[in-house]
Amino acid sequence: MSNCPECGEKMAESLSGAFLCIECNHEIPAPRKPKPGESLCPECNTPFSEHPASRCLDVAVARAMGWTDVRTEHISVDGLSVCAEWTGKPPNGIGSVYLPHFSTDGNAMLDAMEGLRKNRLIEITVGIDWFGLTLKQQNTEIAKLYVEADTLPLVVARAVAGMKGDETC
Repeated sequence: MSNCPECGEKMAESLSGAFLCIECNHEIPAPRKPKPGESLCPECNTPFSEHPASRCLDVAVARAMGWTDVRTEHISVDGLSVCAEWTGKPPNGIGSVYLPHFSTDGNAMLDAMEGLRKNRLIEITVGIDWFGLTLKQQNTEIAKLYVEADTLPLVVARAVAGMKGDETC
């Protein structure tokens, strides 16, 4: 781990094996092995099923959707380098654009949801204070993935980021 997924600055490893951002104090837990069937965020090592809404999760969603050249744009303010925003090239897009906030923005969530629909059935469960999302292959009752969250954009972001390999959007 060399750069912070939140601000793009350098990270230092602590004695516990966790990483700490020198600039914004964002902490990434020490690496752990995933449980069977569990996907971990490559940036912060958090299971996607538990990942909080953040730019780190937005980056994982974008990459799962086929975005390329995802990176932070830095600007200089009074001689200090500041992370301005995440950018990337969307699939079938021309040029670099600002990365949507997939895990918190309802409009961006709809774009991510379009990718989930590809040859899949989506079941959304609405609880009193939570949402559940189950992905199933078309023409089968076998669940490929189930995630929960307290907001609809977050549950969709966790589902998109949690897919593996040929299951991506």
